[in-house]
Amino acid sequence: MCIRDRFCMCDKCEGRRCELRRESRMSAPLSDDGHDALMVFLSGYLSWMPGWEMSMWRGVSWDFKEWVDKSATNLSIVNCKGTRSSGYRVIHEMRALRNISMRDSPLVNNLFLAQVLANRPKLESLDLSFCSKVTKLGLECPDMTSLKVAGTHIADQDLVQVLDRCPKLMHLDVTLCPRLTWKGFAACGKCSSLKSVSVANCHLSDKGLSEMSKCGSLTELNVAGCDLSDESLLDVLEGNSGLTALNLTGCSHLTDKVLEPLTWTSPEGQLEACPWLETLNLSECTSLTDDKILEVTQLRPELRIFGIRARRLFRSPVPNPRGSRACSMPHCSEYAADAMAHNTGRPLST
Repeated sequence: MCIRDRFCMCDKCEGRRCELRRESRMSAPLSDDGHDALMVFLSGYLSWMPGWEMSMWRGVSWDFKEWVDKSATNLSIVNCKGTRSSGYRVIHEMRALRNISMRDSPLVNNLFLAQVLANRPKLESLDLSFCSKVTKLGLECPDMTSLKVAGTHIADQDLVQVLDRCPKLMHLDVTLCPRLTWKGFAACGKCSSLKSVSVANCHLSDKGLSEMSKCGSLTELNVAGCDLSDESLLDVLEGNSGLTALNLTGCSHLTDKVLEPLTWTSPEGQLEACPWLETLNLSECTSLTDDKILEVTQLRPELRIFGIRARRLFRSPVPNPRGSRACSMPHCSEYAADAMAHNTGRPLST
């Protein structure tokens, strides 16, 4: 094994592990020598086990390898070395995987990804966030419900293909995907299963967002950093009544018109547009007025609005303990760097 890392996935180390496994076939399985307790431990801990530890257990004994390969459902690898190692053979043998994460692995490319994902019709979740060499997906996963490809370079045809082949897709993150255009986003409007979509810092146009809103099933939407106008956001609010979280960070062209539907009430006093909206991020939405924001908060006392600096909304000279004026909107956050939990984990602005 390598001196630097006893769990290394390079060709030399993987070859040596294969030799050790072949030798172990000549002896009785480890579980027959009084190690049944370890097998019980594996069965309970396997779903939480990191990738490097799975590799370790696979090298202990042949029966352990078989157990991991047939039972492991979750695999998370950070900074995967891609085609520079033979690690894809290990992943390929783990046929029961339902959730695969190779987040922050800049060496993972299309070839490695194709080898890893070959013949996995039962895959449910895939995280390739910030795998910058990935430009194609080619997924055949009818059971997939979550796909994160933030920071990759997939194009419109890849996104359209995924939406067509993954009819159960509910969560989609394409943050910072520079090759996507309105055509790819428009295809989301035909996917009625979508619930959560993040298109932050993409080339999203009003046309693309209006088409996307036609899916009618969105509960969470992140359009931070996109150049949008009121009309497309109004389509979202009017066509997706189940919306619970909306991130508009950096959408500086929005005016009070986009907040108007949030003040509509029926004769019975019920909210008409997005009655279950819980989180609204208005960071850097400089064209919105304080009066309109205050009106929204008065009609929706449970709505948490992030990104409105407290000193803009309070008219009392009494300072609060944090050194700025208190806010007349009880659910406003003074800062907006971490407004929505479903974001990509990296701050969009400060």
